[in-house]
Amino acid sequence: MTWLHPWGWLWLGMAVPLVLLYILRIRRRRYQAPTLLFWEEVFQDSKPRAWWQRFRSLLSLMLQLLLLALLAAAIADPLTAGQSRDRRLWVLLVDRSASMAMPVGSDPTGPSRLEEARRQALQRVRRMREWDQAMVIAFAADAEVLCGRTDNPRRLAAAIRQIRQSDLPAKPEIALRLASSLHAEELQPEIVVFSDLAGAPEQDSPTNVHWHPLGVPVDNIGITHLAGRPADEQRDIQRILIKVLNAGASPREVSVSMRADGTMFESAFFALEPGEEGASIIESTFPRGALLEAVRTGDPDGLAADDRAWLVIPPPISLKVGLVESEPNLFLEQVLQAQALVDWTRMSAEEAQTITNLDLIVYHRLVADPPPGVHALYLNPEQNSPWWSLGSPITNVLVDTAEKASPLLRHLRFDDVLIRRANPIIPNRGGEPILWSFGDPLAAAWRADGQKFAAFGIDITQSDLPLRTAFPILIANVMQWVRPDMNQDPRALKTGDRFEFETQYPRGWLQHPDGTRSQWTAHDGMAAAGPFDQVGLYTILNQDDTEILHTLAVNLCDSVETAAGLRPDPSSPADSTLPISPADKSPLWWWLAAAALTLAVTEWWLHQRRWVE
Repeated sequence: MTWLHPWGWLWLGMAVPLVLLYILRIRRRRYQAPTLLFWEEVFQDSKPRAWWQRFRSLLSLMLQLLLLALLAAAIADPLTAGQSRDRRLWVLLVDRSASMAMPVGSDPTGPSRLEEARRQALQRVRRMREWDQAMVIAFAADAEVLCGRTDNPRRLAAAIRQIRQSDLPAKPEIALRLASSLHAEELQPEIVVFSDLAGAPEQDSPTNVHWHPLGVPVDNIGITHLAGRPADEQRDIQRILIKVLNAGASPREVSVSMRADGTMFESAFFALEPGEEGASIIESTFPRGALLEAVRTGDPDGLAADDRAWLVIPPPISLKVGLVESEPNLFLEQVLQAQALVDWTRMSAEEAQTITNLDLIVYHRLVADPPPGVHALYLNPEQNSPWWSLGSPITNVLVDTAEKASPLLRHLRFDDVLIRRANPIIPNRGGEPILWSFGDPLAAAWRADGQKFAAFGIDITQSDLPLRTAFPILIANVMQWVRPDMNQDPRALKTGDRFEFETQYPRGWLQHPDGTRSQWTAHDGMAAAGPFDQVGLYTILNQDDTEILHTLAVNLCDSVETAAGLRPDPSSPADSTLPISPADKSPLWWWLAAAALTLAVTEWWLHQRRWVE
């Protein structure tokens, strides 16, 4: 025998006051009567007795104590050995991915698959046995526990009702991994998945995983890809790639209209067989950037989230660079000349101190004193500065360590670069070394007061670095580091993605497509937004709503969600695989409570019978 609530036996302590009340002497009231002739027999029965003589109606007391014991046992909720072995922990996984917005039946105006999933999950909770427990997990691209282990049907039902539709792709393996990692102790875990099987693993599931398939075949056509890249060095001509999938049962002719800032400029046409995905490439000029929108025209279909897609085409940005050097260096000038959208000017150190409209100043062998108020790159500095100290010169340098996470060293290798001379850069004021030669730092980077500085101690005049592709890549990395938006390609995110960005503001707002807002917070000049769970346009604002920092396009673009028409096997209902004992077996506490009620009625009858006799 197992007791679900053993603390219920504490109610047996009520037996002590029950016995005390039973033997307690009742204080009689004084009445005046004209004669005592008829009261003598009553007086005879009411003569004071010893306390042990007061248990004449012992049966009544025993019935009351038995009633108390039955109530305590009912509260303790006993289980038989068979019921204990058969206890289950029902882990209810409810899919809230984008395809769950499709209608569950053939009627497009009928309830969605998510509504049907909630209904079936609520039905499962109502059919839960007294000795079972359950928990609720909603999943899409991630998994969220909405209600932990409990046997309270109200809490479970409230958690199921709060599950909301999202535009995220389905990744059931994440939820299954979470559910399988649960340790149910004495309970046997049974995982029940309410899903349209979008993204479901093809291999056989474990025996304790039971799928509730939802939905009927639905014709759907969706945009599965929208991307772009510059077609020329000036980045004003863009090449746009769009893909469309016919997830229906019949051939379809599909038209997609392309709009830039709300104005239609092109259309793409597709003739697609069932299950076929078509692609089209469009070239157009956007000299000032644009917000591109692709809209599938025609009648509504099974899923609205994949009928539109957006693409943010940033405007070309020209970087203004000043070059300050002790003597002309042809290699350095040619590298700057080869950088697209870079407007560079040679200037003196005095001029660099007075010009404020530059994005970057490159110093070769010279050091600014005081430091300029713009981003700066120092190549082979020959004197100390407030930001670093120079170490003793080293010769025949071999680079053995590089900070791979540094954006300045992206796509770079120095292990085969010949370096005859270098000055170690020992950073001060919070600088971080990014390149070493057997413990000697050769380069460092700083972020201070909204400015970025980098210093490389390699003497490029005594190295073959300018002759290698690593040199223009290094200069391009520096420019991308100081202006992250300089060479941005057309960008579009997918639901479930995150977006990281640099900012000078400590916090701000993220405005969602439905008009709601959430706050973001920056750490060390970096912030992140997302993951995004809605299709549409997001806007990143500063705290005071005075500046739009970024406009983000978030699309579904997922062929699995677009093709989530389900064809379940009606001959094998999902409930037939669930290992459930007969649900009509009443728990033992019910019988104990019924016995307690019977005893209460019996005690009342005996009490009434004694007075009547």
